[in-house]
Amino acid sequence: MSKINLKELYLKNKNLKLVHLFLVVFILLNIFSCNSNKVQDKVSAKGESKTPVLVIEAKKGSLANFLDIDAKVVYKITSNLGFKINGKVKNVYVSEGQQISKGQLLADLDIEAINYQIKQAYEAYNTAKSNYEQALSNYNIQKVQVDSDLAKSIIAINQAKTNVELTKTILYQAKKDFERYTILYNNGAISASNYENIKLQYQNSLTNYYNALYALEQAKENYNVAKLKKDRLQIVQNQLKAAYYNMQNLYNAYQLSLTYLNDSKLVSPVDGVVLKKNIDVGSIVSPSLVAFIVGNQKSKIIQANVSDIDAKKIPINTIAFAYFNNKKYTAKVTSIYPSLTANNTYILEAKFLEPNDLNQNDYVSLQIITLAKQGFIIPRQAIIFSENKNYIFVVKGDKAYKKEVNIILTSGKDVLVDNLEEGDLVVIDGQYFLVDGSLVNVIKK
Repeated sequence: MSKINLKELYLKNKNLKLVHLFLVVFILLNIFSCNSNKVQDKVSAKGESKTPVLVIEAKKGSLANFLDIDAKVVYKITSNLGFKINGKVKNVYVSEGQQISKGQLLADLDIEAINYQIKQAYEAYNTAKSNYEQALSNYNIQKVQVDSDLAKSIIAINQAKTNVELTKTILYQAKKDFERYTILYNNGAISASNYENIKLQYQNSLTNYYNALYALEQAKENYNVAKLKKDRLQIVQNQLKAAYYNMQNLYNAYQLSLTYLNDSKLVSPVDGVVLKKNIDVGSIVSPSLVAFIVGNQKSKIIQANVSDIDAKKIPINTIAFAYFNNKKYTAKVTSIYPSLTANNTYILEAKFLEPNDLNQNDYVSLQIITLAKQGFIIPRQAIIFSENKNYIFVVKGDKAYKKEVNIILTSGKDVLVDNLEEGDLVVIDGQYFLVDGSLVNVIKK
């Protein structure tokens, strides 16, 4: 820079010397970082000093605007796992954050109490079985006797009825003979002995008839007794059924107690990761207690709350980048829907595009591209803003030339501009000491 120019700058700003001193020190430090052992402005053939400047090569590229969103990792599909029985935890084989496989043993219970319960159930079943078998034997004996008595009584009734009819017929005939012989006897046609014989036959026939009637009544009474025993046997049969059902119930209870051995082992029904462990060795559990919460690996997503304004800027299937512990993970926005709990807020969900070891509720910084354009990318510090116009200095040879550029897009410390060519050397430090055509000592970054 010429002395005249420095003087003019000095008149405009009394503190320029201080600023210049600061920038010289800064550039000297940059030169040191480039392994330069000597820092000295070169002098042109005419004796003009050269201003040291730091430059970069202009290169074409794509610059994007990002939304930076606080998000967290969640599992959309989870399984609550627990024991089906009461008991005391003997072993726990997994911890939170551990990946597990379907069929893997997670924990088991102390089976001492279970074995005692099985023994009690078996003994109760055996007792009920013995009682039933004894009752069945007694019932069968009684049934055979009752059925036999009933059958005999029916036969006796039928025989008695036949005998009644026979004695009735004989009595009828004997009565007619007696009546006829009585007339003959009264008329002196027969002897007294013949009459007495006929009379005796009639009396015997009458006696036999009454005896047959009595035998019929006795057979009927025996039948009623046998039938009463049959009816009473129905009560015994009902008691036998009750004993059978009791035996079956105790057998089912015994079989159920056997399943407790299997239920004492908690096995994962799915592949996944342990999100929450609610039990430890010695814990008392019941069927209502959730021992583990397991997340389905395939359902792991990123979830975030976004404003309705930002939600409109994000198309579905937009690529996003999640940052966690200085690691970058690629994801894709899969859905955006209104929140049910907050007004003007939307829920954003993004799916991971590659496997990762992130866990439930890990908080990540999610960057989503909302706008991307092509142009020349340079540091924002290279821009000189003046009266609604933007300038940079481009070095050609050993001179710096002022060039107006348009800012297309800004993202962080970078800007996307036009009006440059591939390979242009853009001044990023020292430009405030330059005017159009200033001699420069170029230091490439």
